[in-house]
Amino acid sequence: MGFVLSIAKGAYVRVGDTRTDAELGNILGIDKIHFLKEKTSAIIRHVDEDIESLKLAHDELQKTMKVLYPKKKFVEIKFSDADINRESIG
Repeated sequence: MGFVLSIAKGAYVRVGDTRTDAELGNILGIDKIHFLKEKTSAIIRHVDEDIESLKLAHDELQKTMKVLYPKKKFVEIKFSDADINRESIG
């Protein structure tokens, strides 16, 4: 991904700048825009999968600890199921 940063830097694009898709397409090239969108979608998907896996592992750990130590109390994590507006992500 360093190639994107070097191209953007050469076009005087700074982190936090607001550009349209058309402007970015002209600066980086359509192929790189598609590459970045695919990578972003994959990262989001993997994080979502990791969160679900973490929830399952937490629940299993809670059950096991209660069986092993029935008189003890354990910290329980309450996961939020807040919806994320994925349309704004791409």
